[in-house]
Amino acid sequence: MVKKILTFIVFFVIGFTVYFSMNYYVYSSLIRGIDISPTVSLLLKTIFTIGFITFIISQFLKRRYHVYFISYVGYLWLGILSIAFFIFMIKDIAVVFFPYHRNNLTYIALLTLFVFTTIAMVRALKGPIIKEVPIPVTSLPEALDGFTIVQLSDVHLGMFTSKGWVEKVVDQVNKINPDIVVITGDLVDDKTERIKPFSSIIKGINARYGVFAVAGNHEFYAGMDTFYTFARESSINVLKDEKISIHDELEIIGVEDVMVKKYTNKIVDFEKILPEPSTDKFTVFLSHQPTNFEKAAKRGVNLQLSGHTHAGQIPPMNFIVSLYYKYSYGLYKYNKSYIYTTSGTGTWGPPMRLFSSSEIVKLQLKIKTI
Repeated sequence: MVKKILTFIVFFVIGFTVYFSMNYYVYSSLIRGIDISPTVSLLLKTIFTIGFITFIISQFLKRRYHVYFISYVGYLWLGILSIAFFIFMIKDIAVVFFPYHRNNLTYIALLTLFVFTTIAMVRALKGPIIKEVPIPVTSLPEALDGFTIVQLSDVHLGMFTSKGWVEKVVDQVNKINPDIVVITGDLVDDKTERIKPFSSIIKGINARYGVFAVAGNHEFYAGMDTFYTFARESSINVLKDEKISIHDELEIIGVEDVMVKKYTNKIVDFEKILPEPSTDKFTVFLSHQPTNFEKAAKRGVNLQLSGHTHAGQIPPMNFIVSLYYKYSYGLYKYNKSYIYTTSGTGTWGPPMRLFSSSEIVKLQLKIKTI
C-alpha cells in the first residue's frame, strides 16, 4: 500500500510539473510575441487558468462521477495545449534566426494553431478508415491464401463513446467479411456501467472463426474484472498468455500487456508461449505494445499485430513515440516475419488526430510468388 501511494505521488508530481510547464511555456511565448493590452492579457490569463484547472479536476472526478462536459473541455484543452507547445516551440526557434519578425511569427503560429486544431478535431470526428494491408508470405499454406484478418485496437470504450460510433465500426468490420477479428488491447477504458451498453453491439461482429483479444494497459487501469466481464458478454475470446489453433493451419498467440507485472507481479514467459521455430502453422502474435518483435520472429512468429502508440495522435507525441518505439506505426519486416502496428481504431484523451487517422485494419494473407 505504501509503495502504491509513493508511486502515485511521484507520478502525480512528474505529470503536474510537465503539464504546468507546458501551460507556462505556451502562455509566455504568446505574450512575449505580440503587444497586447492589459485587458487582453487578463483574458489570456483567465483562459489558461480555466483550461489548466479544468483538466486536473476532470482527472480526479471522471472515474467516480459522470462529468462529461468537464472531462471533454479538459481533454480538449490538453490537445490544444500539446499542439500549441509544438507550434510555439518551432516559432521560438524561428525567432532566433529572424528576431525582427517576432510579432509576425507569433501571429502565424496562432493561425497555424487554429488550422491544426480544426483539422485534428474534424479528422477524429470522421471515425476510422479501412486500411488494407496485404501480407505476402512465400511459405503460406495454400488453404490460407486470401485469409482475412481484421485488426481493431485502442478503441477506448468509455464516457466519450457513442452507440452510433460503435455501430458504425461494427458495420464497417462486417462489410469486410473477415475470417477472424483480433483486438490488440485497450478495448475498454471506463467503469462497467459506462461500457456495458456497448457489449450487445460488439457482439454483432461477424467473423468466420471468431473474435480474439488481448489486454492492453488500459484494461488494467479500468479493472481486469471489468474487461473479462465485457469480453464474455460481447462473445470475445480473451487470450491470456496462451495460444489457440484456427483453421488447422493457423495459430494465434496472445499475451497480456506488460502492465501485468505491475499489477500482479507476473512476468510473461515468452519462451513458453512462443512457438518452436520449426512449426508448420502460420503464427499470428497479438501483443498490445509493439515490442519483442525480433524475439518473436526468431521463434517462428510470422505476423505480430500491435497497437498502443496511436501513431502519436497529435504532436509532439507522434515524434516521441517514433523515437521510443522502433516499430511505432505501419508494416515492418524482419527476416521473413512481419509486424503491423496500428494507429488505433479510436482515440485516447483529446478528441483529436492530426498527422494520422483512426483505422480498422484489413490484413489479407497472400502466397508470395517469386
